[in-house]
Amino acid sequence: MGLSREQNFYLKLQQLAGQKPGQIGIGDDAAFIPLRDFPSNGIIVAKDVLVEDVHFSLKYCSLPEIARKLVAVNVSDLFVKGGTPRFAFSAFSAPRDFFQQNGGQEIFMTALLHELGKYNIELMGGDTTSAAKLYLSLTLFGTIDNFIPRSTDLSRGDKIWQLGKVGASNYALRQLLENKQISDEVRQKYACPTPALQGPLLQGKASIDQSDSVYETLSVLAAKNNVQLEIDLNKFQIHDEVKFPDLEFSQFVLSAAEDLAVFVITAPSEKIEKAVCIGIVADVDCEPLLCNNGREIPVPSELFDHYEFT
Repeated sequence: MGLSREQNFYLKLQQLAGQKPGQIGIGDDAAFIPLRDFPSNGIIVAKDVLVEDVHFSLKYCSLPEIARKLVAVNVSDLFVKGGTPRFAFSAFSAPRDFFQQNGGQEIFMTALLHELGKYNIELMGGDTTSAAKLYLSLTLFGTIDNFIPRSTDLSRGDKIWQLGKVGASNYALRQLLENKQISDEVRQKYACPTPALQGPLLQGKASIDQSDSVYETLSVLAAKNNVQLEIDLNKFQIHDEVKFPDLEFSQFVLSAAEDLAVFVITAPSEKIEKAVCIGIVADVDCEPLLCNNGREIPVPSELFDHYEFT
């Protein structure tokens, strides 16, 4: 099973930092900080970075759309771990002319505040500096009461659920890079995806959102729990606008990235509303594997890479 350079870096960092098994922190969607006197309650923190020509291109995305995406990827991280976002700190680096010409700074910050307001998040502070390209960072602080989906204690037969559809973001980017015509609705699936979750997830044994590819996302879920996941590629929910004549269906599904769908593992008797069951936990306490029809799924030929713009 292949993990991305980013995920391998997180695994090494977990070892260096001495992170305990089951702890929600390095390499997770968010970090959970328990309160000393109330360990089931606490503060939950998410931080994401968007970099020009890695996560977005100004050729295809407006500044308000980029602000929307920056908020979306962060709130998705908090929601998937059961948190409610409360406060934000922003930081961005930009070329000097971004500050001096065309009102770029004001346009971006106005849009950012508008998006934060949709989720009742208060901007508390941040920092700015100059750089060759746009570098945008947002840190969200939230609260969590009595529950957090933890990636532990999975059992054979547990179900894997998909909430939200996949494929549109990657499809739109491919079409844009090849200078093909697409509707503005499809383009926005890449420019500013909408999180599948619009509130805290309060179900499940384990959960993760799909900011990386489907393959990498499910591989991380398997690796964190030392389990074998058996998935049915034909059951994945694909955006209606997507066409994939140049890619095999399975390759297209596995390489789909940044749709902000969510994958949740539950007990066999539990069901996630508005979600589709795409597989089961086939084995536990074993070498992490991602399988289809009992066979290990090879690493797809095309995967989203946070270290380069493709």
